[in-house]
Amino acid sequence: MGTFLSGLESETDILLSVVLHTPGAEFDRMLPVHIRPERIFGSQVEPNPDFLLYDDLLDTPRLQEEHGVFKAIFQAWCGVERVYEFKDLVREALEKPGARERLFSEVQRIRLQRNWSSPNTEYRWLERSNDELIRLFLEGGEGADPFFRNPAPNALFSRDLGAVVSRTLILPVARHPARERDMLLARVAARYHPAFSNLTIFDPLDHDPNARFEGGDLLVMDESTVLIGTGIRTNREGATVIADYLLSEGWNRVFIVELPKTRGAMHLDTVLTFLDRSTAIGYLPALVEGEKGLVELRAASGVRRWNSLPDALEAVGSPVLLVPCGGGDSPWQEREQWTDGANAIALDPWTTILYRRNYRTIECLARHGYEVLEPEEFLARMESGMIQRGEQKRKVIALPGSELSRGRGGGRCLTFPLARSTSAIGP
Repeated sequence: MGTFLSGLESETDILLSVVLHTPGAEFDRMLPVHIRPERIFGSQVEPNPDFLLYDDLLDTPRLQEEHGVFKAIFQAWCGVERVYEFKDLVREALEKPGARERLFSEVQRIRLQRNWSSPNTEYRWLERSNDELIRLFLEGGEGADPFFRNPAPNALFSRDLGAVVSRTLILPVARHPARERDMLLARVAARYHPAFSNLTIFDPLDHDPNARFEGGDLLVMDESTVLIGTGIRTNREGATVIADYLLSEGWNRVFIVELPKTRGAMHLDTVLTFLDRSTAIGYLPALVEGEKGLVELRAASGVRRWNSLPDALEAVGSPVLLVPCGGGDSPWQEREQWTDGANAIALDPWTTILYRRNYRTIECLARHGYEVLEPEEFLARMESGMIQRGEQKRKVIALPGSELSRGRGGGRCLTFPLARSTSAIGP
């Protein structure tokens, strides 16, 4: 795969390398039971243990078609050799000595937490090929074992499989069982694949066994400031140990943002994503005073609190211009936040990707000087050299995402950046 690039200091510097996951047969194995968050058990309503965090059954060929367009944009931007498939990284990691044993021990850790006994054969782990192991983890299908009964379709959202912060890779720790298997694969890939070898590994579990963390809840604003969301995925324990670590590593400020505990605000990046270092798309009801609660700043000087993230950033001298999701008006802001209108992915400080169906958010970007491009036009201009990385002309790529958006994740959710730089050449 050539030389691996890793490390980033901002959400919006020029993207150089990224990990994606092309959706596969795991989506064909999803059933109606997998999209019901609750079930009736006897006379009681209780959480459905088979819920896979989706709201609908997706059309796999259409999903793959839309994701193929998405991937083509990154291949044109970063180069084919620097757009990595998650399954390829896992497969290559499993070839390293000790990787399979590490994966086995991670599964055993979760079995102990659940008081699940291990099958006598353990499905003969060491005799399965790498491809067979990956297929088992993603597609499931081993009905006799509750750990592998269901498919694991959430690897599609590769952003949650960790977070690169400067030269540190923070490992994920799943809070919901539906995300455990893809995150176990990510944890093993992080420890054994050379793509991550020049990064320091930080495992929240080494500091608090109750810590939970997903990458969608961490945003790197700039070289001194990180935002971490807490809610239904990342918990307070996870945010706290990560904040303490980052401060010990020289970061000046870590904001812990308490999110509404709702399905629509599952991660911080569902309500806020950066377009450049001082401009972001934001879902205002979750970020401003009167609609949301606590924002806590942790810094060497102590702890401070606000009831509004914009106010908090203003107070420390890092104001952010918020482009309102859906234009900031009801019902459009609520509708478009639900379809990831606040979840954009920046290719550089002047180029971003957003689902085409978020019309009013895109119209708002156009009023802020963004040229709206269809993917085909963008790719044609890249090929002809009319668009260059780092070119200071604002543009938003309107991605077809009717099926992708039904998975409840936008461009940022679908990407795991490994390297960004202020230079188009790279670090």
